[in-house]
Amino acid sequence: MDARTLTEQVLKRCELLSHCTDVPGQVHRLFLSSATRAAHRYLTDWMKEAGLEVRVDPIGNVRGIKRSKNPQARTFLVASHIDTVPNAGKYDGTLGVLMGIALAGLFRAEDLQHHLEIVAFSEEEGVRFQQPFLGSSVLAGTFQSDWLKKKDFENQSLSETLFKWDLDQNRIPIEAFEPRELLGYLEIHIEQGPVLADQNLPVGVVSGIVGQSRLNLTFLGQAGHAGTTPMPLRKDALTGAAEFICWTEEYALSNPGLVATVGKVEVRPNTSNVIPEQVTVSLDVRHLSDEKRVTAVQELLHQAHMICQKRNLGLQHEFPLDQQAVICEDRFMEALLDACKFCGLPEFTLPSGAGHDAMVLAKVTDIAMLFVRSPNAISHHPSETVEPEDVEAALKASGHFLSQILR
Repeated sequence: MDARTLTEQVLKRCELLSHCTDVPGQVHRLFLSSATRAAHRYLTDWMKEAGLEVRVDPIGNVRGIKRSKNPQARTFLVASHIDTVPNAGKYDGTLGVLMGIALAGLFRAEDLQHHLEIVAFSEEEGVRFQQPFLGSSVLAGTFQSDWLKKKDFENQSLSETLFKWDLDQNRIPIEAFEPRELLGYLEIHIEQGPVLADQNLPVGVVSGIVGQSRLNLTFLGQAGHAGTTPMPLRKDALTGAAEFICWTEEYALSNPGLVATVGKVEVRPNTSNVIPEQVTVSLDVRHLSDEKRVTAVQELLHQAHMICQKRNLGLQHEFPLDQQAVICEDRFMEALLDACKFCGLPEFTLPSGAGHDAMVLAKVTDIAMLFVRSPNAISHHPSETVEPEDVEAALKASGHFLSQILR
C-alpha cells in the first residue's frame, strides 16, 4: 500500500465533494438534493475505478461491492454518510466513505474470502426530514414505513422525494440484510471531539457508542410584577431551572464517563419586568453504561423535584429519546488494536459520545469503528479539519485490519 498517495487522493476527493453543495460557499449537502446528485456522480466514478459494482439503492445510498469467488462468502461493510448539517465541514462522514473506496481498490476479488461492500449512506444527520439514519436503517431492516409521510421544509414528503429521484420505495424492505449474510461492519470517522488531540494520538479504536437519554423538564411558577413582588414571596420558575442546571453540571463532573447537558431554555413570558412563570429546559444525558445513564437520569429528576419542592414550584417532564449504548465487538476491537501495533501506532481506545450509523448496523451485525484525530476538536463547522499524517495512519491501520478479516 502506498499510503501517502492514497491519503493525497482521499483528501483531494474530500475537497471535490465539498463543492457539491446546495449553498455556494458552504459545505451544505442535504439528503437527495441536487448537490447529492452531483456527489453521486463522483462516487460512482471512484467506486468503479476501485473495481466495484455500483448501484444506488431505494433510499439513495450509493453502494459498491467487490465480490468474492467463495460460494459461502458473507459481506463485510465499510461505510459512513455523505449528507451534512448546514454550513458543515468537509470530513464528517465523507472522509470515512472515501477512505473505504480507497481501501477497496487495494483488494483483488480473487483474493477475497468474503464480499467487500462500501456504502455511502444518503442520510445520517436527519436535517431534511428531521429523521436521522434513514440510509443505514434500510440496511438494518429498521426503516419504518411511516417515515415516508414525513415532510421537509418545502412540504414535500419523503415518498414524493424518492419518486422524483426514480427510487422505488416498495423495494426498501428487500434491502435489509439478514444477520447471517453479514460478516461485520467498519466505520472510519473523524472523532469530532478533543480526546485524541489531547492525548496527541493520530487514531483511536472506538470501544462503543454511548447511550443517550433526552428529556424536557418544565418548571412551573407564578408570573408577577418584577417591581412589586417581594423576593421571599416569589415563585420564580427561572431561578429554579437555573439551580437545576448548575446542579446538573456538578453532578456530571463528579461521575466519570457521564456527560449531561442543558442546551435549550425556553422562558415564558420572557419579558424583562415579569417574573418567569414557566421554563422548559432540555436535558441530554450520555454514558457508555446504560445502567449508569439510567441511574443518572433518575438522580437528576429527583434533584429537580427537590428543587421545586423547596421553591414551591411545579414540575413536568417528558422523554423524547431513550437510546441504549452500543458496544463494539471485542474481536474487531482487538484486530484494530493489533493493526495499530503492526503499523507502529499507539494502541488506544475511547468511547464515541456522538451517534453514528454503526449503532444502527449493530442491530444486525458486529461493528467496529476507528476514529481519526480532530486537531481542533471542531466538527459540524467550516473549520473542521484533519491532518494528512493522521489520515495516512488510519489508512494503514484499517487496511491491515481489512486484510486480516477478508483474506
